[in-house]
Amino acid sequence: MKIIISYLETESSPVSCLAAMLKNAGHLVKCIPRVKASKSLFKHSDMVISLGGDGTFLRNSRYLEDTPILGINPNPKEKEGFFTAIDLADFSPEKLQKFKILELPRLSCKINGKLQQHLAVNEIYFGKRKSWHVAEYELALGKRQEFQRSSGVIVTTGAGSTAWYHSAGGKPFSILQRNVKFVVREPYRGRINHPSLTSGSLGKLRIISKMDDGILVVDSFGGGVSLPYNSEITIQISKPLRVMSFKAARIRW
Repeated sequence: MKIIISYLETESSPVSCLAAMLKNAGHLVKCIPRVKASKSLFKHSDMVISLGGDGTFLRNSRYLEDTPILGINPNPKEKEGFFTAIDLADFSPEKLQKFKILELPRLSCKINGKLQQHLAVNEIYFGKRKSWHVAEYELALGKRQEFQRSSGVIVTTGAGSTAWYHSAGGKPFSILQRNVKFVVREPYRGRINHPSLTSGSLGKLRIISKMDDGILVVDSFGGGVSLPYNSEITIQISKPLRVMSFKAARIRW
């Protein structure tokens, strides 16, 4: 197989060990630091190995369409490894014959009708660029629509439901469930505003920004996308991420 190992830059020793194992087993291996990951590079491989923690896994997933990804944790004592299927110490090339593919739902986002480049594995956040300021927007779910003021909106997959969404008051759900849920962070309720659309499931969620400095962030990466006044955001379920797993491996899901 043609295998790309995309790794955290500080993991140079583990990547050399892993690459040697795979090459000795007859695989064609290319190693790249995660900052050099790209769609064009990944699509020509049979699989991608993400060597690192969850941040490395999520970064690599941004560039994957149909190519499966395997998460390997090189340092389980320091890295949570929610998305990793196996620790490096337990891995052997022979185990690549025993994997199964799990399909993790992802989120797509359009801004003013234009599809954004990256899909979300965990969540999409909408809010004020200065997060300590109140976000103002209209939220539409189905035929219901209302004006809200809050600390922002988190839209999540099952994978992200145990993280930020859960900390904001949402209830976790299965990582494989093809469902999208949202929660409004700290909704303001006053004499005029009485929001009722503060959490729930959705097929499609629409948000119209009523701020000059709104922001949208996918999986907590980068500085986010700036949203001028009246920007319309549409979020819905999208193409799944194909994740390799092992029946005998430690599964955290």
